[in-house]
Amino acid sequence: HVAVVFDIEPKWHIYWLNAGDSGTPTEVTVEAPKGWKTGATLYPRPHRFKEPDGVAYGYERRTVLYVPVTAPTTLEDDEVTLDVDVFFLVCKDVCLMGSVQKSVVVRTSSGPVAPTPVVDRTLIDFKKRLPKPLADLKGAGIRVDGDRLVIDGPAGGMNTVTAFPDWVPGVVLAEASTASVAEDRFHVQMPLSTEPQNAEGPLVARG
Repeated sequence: HVAVVFDIEPKWHIYWLNAGDSGTPTEVTVEAPKGWKTGATLYPRPHRFKEPDGVAYGYERRTVLYVPVTAPTTLEDDEVTLDVDVFFLVCKDVCLMGSVQKSVVVRTSSGPVAPTPVVDRTLIDFKKRLPKPLADLKGAGIRVDGDRLVIDGPAGGMNTVTAFPDWVPGVVLAEASTASVAEDRFHVQMPLSTEPQNAEGPLVARG
């Protein structure tokens, strides 16, 4: 992964992939040499902010966004450069738009190389906050019940649950109307409606 670390001034915040009722998503793009592949940006769990225009989702103080990078099967003893473009909107009482360009040099080898252990606690901690498939949580389920998306599963000893709706063209997934924990199981209900005329592909509810 290419990891982009954001250190944000106190009381300011940037935005998640779904900014919410206001704001603009933070975007990271990685340009790699021919033969290399880059994936979609991975966002850790966000925070919920109350803003004048409604609810927003994002990050304050510090966060890390990750972009998966896959090298070709065969490499030479060389170096490659990954060019990273970052676009963000940072807000407090006012909002400021910005962009940053960085480069990362990666040494490559034609032979086997032992992986370098990650020792930066920031990278380790925020990677743990990346979303995991609900299918990986034994005993969890998700279903559409009329005009609601219903998610439930084992709470694992936690006493609160929060749901963050993602934005997908053609699908309107709203803030959770119910988000509760009882008898070590969580239960979430999110209002759901569709707008097929606005869809850009399959109708998918995501969050």
